[in-house]
Amino acid sequence: MKAPLTSTLALVILSSALPLRAEDAPKPAPAPVQPAPVAPAPPAAPGTPAAKDTFEALQGVWEGVELGHESDGACVVTITGDAMHFQRGRGKAWHKAVLEVPAGTPTGQIRATIKESSATNFVGQGAALLYKIAPDGTLILSGGRPGEAYVPKGFEEDEHSRRFVLKKALPKTPAPPAT
Repeated sequence: MKAPLTSTLALVILSSALPLRAEDAPKPAPAPVQPAPVAPAPPAAPGTPAAKDTFEALQGVWEGVELGHESDGACVVTITGDAMHFQRGRGKAWHKAVLEVPAGTPTGQIRATIKESSATNFVGQGAALLYKIAPDGTLILSGGRPGEAYVPKGFEEDEHSRRFVLKKALPKTPAPPAT
């Protein structure tokens, strides 16, 4: 019996589209791998325990020097709430910054974002700071230059960090009124 020509033609076309061996079969495209989104850790809000405890410990006026730059003059750091004012050399160099405690960072690490400065190229730049208050009440700060991604690993000297040693200033007593 003869197969009709159209059936034979259809069988030839269909068989030519099918692979002869399993390994010749087209492989499905692998599903694209999407990396998990990684967002920067948000800062702890000023009212959260981490920020509150940190900022309470740092409140006040601190006076001292930048190690290795003592000849540049004394430094004064005033911290009120989450605001920090730094000045050195009788006000020649100064910065006003907002402090935050980045979520998930170790205790003793804060971030300062400069809002105003005598060095205008620092405005809007941030710097990571490590701090510790020694048993004698000395505040030790170690930080990178504003705008650099550097995070200090400790309080030892290295080529990227600036280190400050400060003591809490005694409150000034007003002079008695003249009689």
